[in-house]
Amino acid sequence: MKSLDYWIPKCSPYISKLVYDIDRRTLTIECVNNVKDFIPHTKVVCESILTFSETTNDEDYDDNCIDGLIDLVWNESNKTFVVFTDKKEIILTCDRAPRREVVI
Repeated sequence: MKSLDYWIPKCSPYISKLVYDIDRRTLTIECVNNVKDFIPHTKVVCESILTFSETTNDEDYDDNCIDGLIDLVWNESNKTFVVFTDKKEIILTCDRAPRREVVI
């Protein structure tokens, strides 16, 4: 099974919100149902973040373009969560696995 099929089932990979809250040590990624309606559908929440690293993949990207998830990878043995988007790569170490929620 592909990672995105697990983390955002029956959802598009287009991101409506990607927020890192430094005070709460949480990362929230919210994806939409499809690019036409752009209605929030599923979110992935990562809490208890110990380390955060972010790399921009393309400095020349257009801010008006919609960012999309390429892959989400949780490694239980070393407690790392890697987020690959069209624009960024984010690497987190966490106390526990991220969770997914359906947005209502």
